[in-house]
Amino acid sequence: MPFSPLFFGFLLSSAPPVGCHDVAVHVVDKDPAGLNVRAAPDRLARVIGKLPTTAVLQVYLKLDSSSSGWVHFRSVSVEEGKMPWKHPLPKRGWIAASMVYASPGDGNGTKRVSLRLSPDSTSTNLGSIDPMPSGPQEETPNFRPLRVWGCHGAWLQIEGSFLEGDSLRPPIKGWLAPGDHCGSSLTNCN
Repeated sequence: MPFSPLFFGFLLSSAPPVGCHDVAVHVVDKDPAGLNVRAAPDRLARVIGKLPTTAVLQVYLKLDSSSSGWVHFRSVSVEEGKMPWKHPLPKRGWIAASMVYASPGDGNGTKRVSLRLSPDSTSTNLGSIDPMPSGPQEETPNFRPLRVWGCHGAWLQIEGSFLEGDSLRPPIKGWLAPGDHCGSSLTNCN
């Protein structure tokens, strides 16, 4: 019998994980119960821990691979907030890519970056993202980010919409080059 990607009505992920090189992101999930960390890139996979969300100022992750809308982290650090997180932090695991973000640019508002069609500096430029004003925001004057999709090497794939006049264009997926994304929402990345 040939292999089928369907198993009891569920689509199995057939894409192998893609390697990343220390791509930094921060958690954007606001569930007070924490963000589930899973043993595999699947919403039905066993939960092996939780990352803090609202109890702390910031959670930073270093990604080492991605697969089908999931990212795998190999290190986590927390900037304590009002309440300390009382649970052990998982050292590694899979989380939905939509629950993390990295801002376009260098985080200090001085760098205009290109959104590329593929993770290659010679690929088509889908649009230029204006410098992001410094401070704790995630939008630039001309781009509204929606989510992270994955990573490849030190490249980060994101989805967002360019602003045209007073309206947003349809969402587009593209790649930010190494050095063109910042994993902190609170400080710059220099």
